[in-house]
Amino acid sequence: MMKPWPLTIRILHFALAIAVTVQLVSIMFVNVDLKHVALTTSGILFKIHEYSGLTALTIVALHIVLILIKQERRAAYFPWPRQERVIIGQEVKALASGSLPQGGYLAHGVVGFVHGMGLLAVLAAGSLGSLVFIALQHYPASAGVIKPVVETHQFFAALVVAYWVSHAGMVLWHFLSGDREILRIFSLK
Repeated sequence: MMKPWPLTIRILHFALAIAVTVQLVSIMFVNVDLKHVALTTSGILFKIHEYSGLTALTIVALHIVLILIKQERRAAYFPWPRQERVIIGQEVKALASGSLPQGGYLAHGVVGFVHGMGLLAVLAAGSLGSLVFIALQHYPASAGVIKPVVETHQFFAALVVAYWVSHAGMVLWHFLSGDREILRIFSLK
């Protein structure tokens, strides 16, 4: 049995999953014209995208702070030491042959690394999106000037989409392989 996720982490995970999902769905129906950003950002779906993005940024920042203040979490999510990288290499080889790494709270190796990178991608996309939000709120004429920021935000947003899809896919793979422990992340008990 895996070590259970703390309630705080489970709540943050659930809230972040909802905020990012709202982000991804809302932007699918918005036509963003980089030459006329100020003209295309007044719709309700774009407002939903903006405010769910600010919410996601707040949640992911809090989540990362909670990771950084505990050494055991830092080691799992940001596995920079050599021994952690060796585990990642071994697990990538095992994945290639169809073997799933152990998931769960404080999972090291590929699982922890991928979670850490996902959180950093959301942090980057949210931070850049917030800069765009502030610029458009206070300086609507700045749309052309902030084009590189918007494009970089879109790059990180694409990474978040890839992460979201692959994360859901890995959970499904675990579930179909008989791993029901993975669903405990959604338990409020």
